[in-house]
Amino acid sequence: MYCISKLELNRNDPCQCGSGLKYKHCCLKTHQERKRWEGLENNLRESITDYWQEFHENDLYNAINIYGKIIDKNTEVTECRLFFDWFIHDYILNNISS
Repeated sequence: MYCISKLELNRNDPCQCGSGLKYKHCCLKTHQERKRWEGLENNLRESITDYWQEFHENDLYNAINIYGKIIDKNTEVTECRLFFDWFIHDYILNNISS
């Protein structure tokens, strides 16, 4: 479980995951690693979006319609991540040519 909060925790505070351990002995390393990779993950998702908009725009819009939620620049990051994970792994393209 990740301890992600809008307030920055002190290393010696109790961990927010409820383990009873200090934050530094529980989720601190995971949280730091997540923060380190977050920018790279966002850049990758933007690149994937740019690719699909350039080469498969209709598939992207069809997928958004099937997904059933509005996905645009104002969509919460978590929801965008869920959509793109679904789109990359589960969406079946129509008539794709190599």
